[in-house]
Amino acid sequence: MIRADLFNSHPAVGLAYSDYVPMFLRDHPDAVDYVEMPFELLRHNPSLVDIQRLKPLILHCASLSIAGSVLPDDGTVEAVEFWTKRTKTPWLGEHLAFVTAEMEGSDVRGKRNAAEDPYDVGYSINPPTNEANLQWVLRSIKVYEKRLGVPILLENSPVYFVPPGSTMTQSEFIRAVCARSSAKLLLDLTHFYITSQTRL
Repeated sequence: MIRADLFNSHPAVGLAYSDYVPMFLRDHPDAVDYVEMPFELLRHNPSLVDIQRLKPLILHCASLSIAGSVLPDDGTVEAVEFWTKRTKTPWLGEHLAFVTAEMEGSDVRGKRNAAEDPYDVGYSINPPTNEANLQWVLRSIKVYEKRLGVPILLENSPVYFVPPGSTMTQSEFIRAVCARSSAKLLLDLTHFYITSQTRL
């Protein structure tokens, strides 16, 4: 296993995992410093962790629903914790978004009726940017950083429309999150461009 300790010493170049990456790394071993691996891929196919023999892994995640009001199930959090430790990732990249929401009959902040399961949105969605959600995100960051034992880098989600209930722009919301927590920003340039084209 190759650890990702080098990131403390100099800027590093990463490559998002795809099927061609193992062959690329064998042909061009010095082209990149690390591989970004989605947690969801590892959960589906644990053998992909073997690429760590070639390059360090940085774990990326879109399952914690860190800006949502419905907590992920215990199995998901346990799996994220397992892969955080297994990959020895220096940080966890996570979307500043939600992927689950309350169904009809749900109480606030994830306290669901026994018969109701959370609704899986199927894609990470930018949350309403307001003080209530800001407090929820700050709490989530603290809980997950303590449990996982690594810093969390929050990735900006694409904004296609202003979420109902928003009282801040996305940039104001992100700035407040970073100012009031230990989390850092993982800037997705494609998402940033999409947001810049949205009439807000």
